[in-house]
Amino acid sequence: MLQTDAVTITGLLTVRGRLDADGFAAIPISNPELHQRTLQVQTMAGRTLPRVIQAFVELLTGAIGNPALLD
Repeated sequence: MLQTDAVTITGLLTVRGRLDADGFAAIPISNPELHQRTLQVQTMAGRTLPRVIQAFVELLTGAIGNPALLD
């Protein structure tokens, strides 16, 4: 893939952990419409989650702030 002149538009959260490893560059786009994407983790109010699900939610929310957790 490094031998092409390809360009893609994606959210930084999707690729930030692979930029250096794949030799890619990320260039921010300052278009307000492109910054409207959100991520939500929802659970039923008052529900006690099984431990495995709680661990997954903690891993997911931690990885959003620190992608190295998934390495």
